[in-house]
Amino acid sequence: MSDAPLQRLDADGRAALAASAARRERENRPAFLIVLTTAAFVAALLYLVVSIYDLRAAQKQLDTRRSVATQTVELAGQIVQLRAKASTQGEGGSQPITQIRSRIQAIATESGVTGRVPVPQDRFDRVGGSIRRRFEFTGVTDESLPSLIQWLERAVEEIPGLEVYSVSVKPGPTVWQMNVSFSRWEKPS
Repeated sequence: MSDAPLQRLDADGRAALAASAARRERENRPAFLIVLTTAAFVAALLYLVVSIYDLRAAQKQLDTRRSVATQTVELAGQIVQLRAKASTQGEGGSQPITQIRSRIQAIATESGVTGRVPVPQDRFDRVGGSIRRRFEFTGVTDESLPSLIQWLERAVEEIPGLEVYSVSVKPGPTVWQMNVSFSRWEKPS
């Protein structure tokens, strides 16, 4: 093309022609598409950030629920074991036992405790429909710590339902001194 027709136009004609060309160029490059795609990109980024936050929260909640489920399974297993143990013991585990204090003292002698085993103090705690009976031995002494520990183990094994409630052991110059409290759940008479 030649520039001859453009040279014949006056300044106003050239300006009008330039404005028309600019308008056609804008029509061929619509800005709303750029604005629309930019807005869609920003919205997608926001959705991604929110999704990552929700994913982390869901993972944390899943970990918590898995932990609770694991603990529940473990506790259910313990309950099954306790029920099996209770069924093998029958009702003897919760019925009052006569002369239980003297039986505990006899087990101490049989276990090799040669030191002093005093008469225990009895304590009764009523909890719901049951009674927790405690036998507190204070100031048990012996030269041999293994015989004191064997006494605790044998008492728990031989007397149904008996548990060690608390124990404290102190070394002395020549003897071991132990305070022990046995407990047993019983049905009220």
